[in-house]
Amino acid sequence: MVKIHVKCHNKSLCLLETVTTLPITKLRDNLASICLKIHLAKAIIKESNFQVSEEPNSRVDEPSSQLKVATKKVEEYISNDQVKLGILFDPATLKDLMHDLLDQLKSLHPDGVLDGRLQQLIHFWIRTQDQDSGIAESSSSSQTPHADANGVDIGWQDEEIRLWFANKPWDASLKADKKISDYIGSNEKTTIILKVQQKSEGPPKQENPLDAKGTTAMMEYYHSRQEALRKLDRAQFETDGAHGYDSWAQPRNAMKMQFHGISDVQFR
Repeated sequence: MVKIHVKCHNKSLCLLETVTTLPITKLRDNLASICLKIHLAKAIIKESNFQVSEEPNSRVDEPSSQLKVATKKVEEYISNDQVKLGILFDPATLKDLMHDLLDQLKSLHPDGVLDGRLQQLIHFWIRTQDQDSGIAESSSSSQTPHADANGVDIGWQDEEIRLWFANKPWDASLKADKKISDYIGSNEKTTIILKVQQKSEGPPKQENPLDAKGTTAMMEYYHSRQEALRKLDRAQFETDGAHGYDSWAQPRNAMKMQFHGISDVQFR
């Protein structure tokens, strides 16, 4: 199973595992669904946190605490730290965590009346879950089978995406039978970085080879190395400097000095 480190806007999004025989069109549709759900989950959390903080009724303190626990679980699961820890992303797990989060939101509003934006986001989430079966059935589709977000900004547009590997696009529109193995070979024990960009965004921006911490560590190593070399040169001069101008210490210049008649010149 090949591991895919998915990046969106040059930021780590999730870590997936799949086979190299998976068609590119299938992978593209799955990643479009995952990107949409993660951005939608973040938008729901942001909006729900705002509504809980504005809730004036003190009798909802206990449900609010349960909502915070459910929110924290979702935030941790879609965090960039999951990639660093090597934890694979599973859409089914996110679905269960979001189900608990939505149940807690409903407990805050037994009458079912939610803020208009939050209500739209929740309905949009439910529609994406209902359409998951369509993704599995239409792996060769050129469009993501999700409904639109009804104008709600979640930081991600529901449109066709492009996959980028090693600064080159995986354009599956030319040959529908292209597989992952056609680009990276059949090695199942490898990890690749795959960048997801919306088609209207163009190619991803070039990433810096080092982050701020890496640059600082590199500069500290460089200065410490320079200081060590200076101390070594100073110690070597103190021990061997007295013989620096002896004839045996200058074999490359001895013949030249003889031709110029200055072989007996010494410097003190």
